[in-house]
Amino acid sequence: FFFFLILNFTTLLQSLTALASPSSDDPKDDFSNENVIDYLCKTLEPLGFVCHKTKVKNSRNKFNLKATLGSGPKGLAFSGHTDTVPADKSLWLSDPYTLKEDADRYYGLGVIDMKGFFAHVIDAIQNTDLKNLKHPIHILATADEETTMSGAIALAQEEMAKQASNTQDCMRPDLICIGEPTSLVPVIMHKGQIVIRVDVSGQSGHSSNPDAGLNAIKIMGEVINALNTFEDELRTEVNPLFPVDHPTLNIGQIFGGDAPNRICDACTLIFDIRLMPGCTQDTMFKRVTQHLTPLMNKYDKRILLSIPYDPVEAFGGQINPETISYLEELTSHKAQAVNYATEATYFQNLAPTVILGAGDIANAHQPNEYLLKSEVPLIRAIYQNLIKKYCL
Repeated sequence: FFFFLILNFTTLLQSLTALASPSSDDPKDDFSNENVIDYLCKTLEPLGFVCHKTKVKNSRNKFNLKATLGSGPKGLAFSGHTDTVPADKSLWLSDPYTLKEDADRYYGLGVIDMKGFFAHVIDAIQNTDLKNLKHPIHILATADEETTMSGAIALAQEEMAKQASNTQDCMRPDLICIGEPTSLVPVIMHKGQIVIRVDVSGQSGHSSNPDAGLNAIKIMGEVINALNTFEDELRTEVNPLFPVDHPTLNIGQIFGGDAPNRICDACTLIFDIRLMPGCTQDTMFKRVTQHLTPLMNKYDKRILLSIPYDPVEAFGGQINPETISYLEELTSHKAQAVNYATEATYFQNLAPTVILGAGDIANAHQPNEYLLKSEVPLIRAIYQNLIKKYCL
């Protein structure tokens, strides 16, 4: 395969930026991503890619894309999400959906997080001689990463089922590269998250005789003390690769009581724990339950634990040292671990996975999001070298 340059990087980035695809829990701010998927198909098919567009079940008209050049096992997969966060236009100095540039930067919603990733990948492919392609290049584009990650979950499940049944279009890449903004640093680990809800039931009564009832807020105070002790325990479980080098526990919400002269009969607390690689959400929930068991026994059936949101497992541990060394040499950066979560959680079960892209994560989700122009040729060279190593 050999293709001549069709679209330059700025044109690609300009076209992608103009396609509004925010995802949100609020329906009025939630847009379909079909326009981005269709643009990618229209751009990739002339390059020889076979495109499979699939609707994400139980979504608001959201789609995934798997585009493949070549055939067979092995090879390389580039993966990214097609949605952005909603834009508050009042905070932007320019239209977030119109690419703006100056001498040093490109500005626009999604230029680094992360529609711009697809411009980098297509740019790298168009500038690489692929006439001796031996192993396939896959491009994966997902929906709703900024909310439920339902796109990545669905795509990963579909591909795992294909791997299990060894179907003809089964994807078995040697590496999956997720192009979230990492400032060109290979990221090989990130934390997961589990949110836990504690519901305490007491016995109501008049505050003039507190002993006549059972105050749920006071019981919750004992729960908080126990969680503080558990947090101290988590602080001892150190992994120096992470900027925050231990699992964290944060009490984020508490609700209870309806009047100062009434004994509170119900109190709810919600907290999250950021999981380290090697600890599953099931294991952490069991640890929390065991830690609170003495109180649950003391207040029989008055303390209930639940998981109100789908947990996100931690990412890391599936990539071998040789690949890590190669990525460090390729990028001239030491591989790192980060505190934020990505779709790598789900794709790591398909193949060794790295997060590696242009842009600074600190600029993601911010007004006037920007990409440094100086990073464009650098990430192009990195992606070209990945293609050469795994596909040529």
